[in-house]
Order: sequence, then C-alpha cells, then structure tokens
Amino acid sequence: MALKDLFQKKESEERPGNPDSRNIFRLLAAGYCLYCLWRIVQMFAEGGEEAPSIWLLLLAIAVLGGGAVWIIVSTILKYRQRQKEEQACLAEETEEENTQDTE
Repeated sequence: MALKDLFQKKESEERPGNPDSRNIFRLLAAGYCLYCLWRIVQMFAEGGEEAPSIWLLLLAIAVLGGGAVWIIVSTILKYRQRQKEEQACLAEETEEENTQDTE
C-alpha cells in the first residue's frame, strides 16, 4: 500500500454527519481567527509594554486574517456545490417521476 493511497478519498465513501453542522463549525473557527486578530490589533493600537511589534501584527494579519478568509471562502464554495448537487438530484427525481407517470 503506497503512502498516497492513505490520503486519497474513496469515491464510494460518504462522510458521516450533517454538512450544515460542519459549515457551522468552520464558520465558528473563522470567527475565532478574526477575534484573535482583533485582539492583537487592539493591543497594538493601545500600545504599552505588552503591545506586539509591527512584525507580529503583520504576521497575525497574514496568518489569522488569511486563514479566516480561506475558511469562509472554502465553506461558501462547498455550500454552493452541495446546493447544486441537491438541485440536480431533485431534477433527476422529478424527471423520473414524470417518465413513470406517462407510462
């Protein structure tokens, strides 16, 4: 068994759980990243001994801000993809019902 086989998803496998709850947890993670970023920016603005340096501020903006944006965008894209799949499935079922009714 190759190492790449361990990390590939099997097409027949479906992930357990409610996809909406996964989206909620992703958005909570993004919110927490934004909260941590806000606290760092707030500490920098207040100044004082415990204030972060400008480099730490820039690093926090890049990592926490970029992470939050990535989480939000990927969640929205996955949500839209799931909606399209559900609409296609409903259209397929409706088409099958219509063909059965005409027979």
